[in-house]
Amino acid sequence: MDRYIILCDHNITWRNKMAAVLKEYNIESVFAEMLEDTIEMLRKKKYSLVVCSEYEFDEYCKTSGITTELSIKEILQSDANLVIISDCTNDDKEIELFNRGVLDYQWRERDIRIIARRIISAAFLKKDGSYIIQDEVRVILSGDDSTEFTPKEYAVLSLIASYNGRVISKEEIIQEVWNGNYREESRSLDTIIKQIRKKIKKYGLQIKNKYGEGYFIE
Repeated sequence: MDRYIILCDHNITWRNKMAAVLKEYNIESVFAEMLEDTIEMLRKKKYSLVVCSEYEFDEYCKTSGITTELSIKEILQSDANLVIISDCTNDDKEIELFNRGVLDYQWRERDIRIIARRIISAAFLKKDGSYIIQDEVRVILSGDDSTEFTPKEYAVLSLIASYNGRVISKEEIIQEVWNGNYREESRSLDTIIKQIRKKIKKYGLQIKNKYGEGYFIE
């Protein structure tokens, strides 16, 4: 499935590097110099995601007189999700942006491939009733049908899906989802994969295991 992403970022070097990494995953991206340009692009063509620097976002809100109460959807006037890339870590700012509808907030100095995976995962999520985030479970809706996932199930599914059909190793999943707090004897990942397979089967999706290499979604 094709996904097109707009990269709107004042850091041209980082923007080019991110575009190259996304290309490896068959994700096409285009550049916008300013968020105003992004808005115009979204009106002309459907993009699944906008990746915008915190600086660009703040400048756009400042010049447009947009208040913190206004949602991201109203700002973008589209169905695209928004990921904010920041040059600094600021918990209060992060909370504020999440409250305004930002899907993800990433510190630029993280490993660029980790950020790319989060961006790809965000591009595959749909807004407005296609998914709802709750405190204890994640819910994916398709038409009148809904499926609930525990936070760990959702994290594993999103990570595998972000590889866009490529194989991700068990070790990578454990590192990303459990962050070093995994007990091998618990076989938690095996159990979660089994549960996910049952839940996504009705959508015509499968998580397959490539022996000795890892998992991929089909």
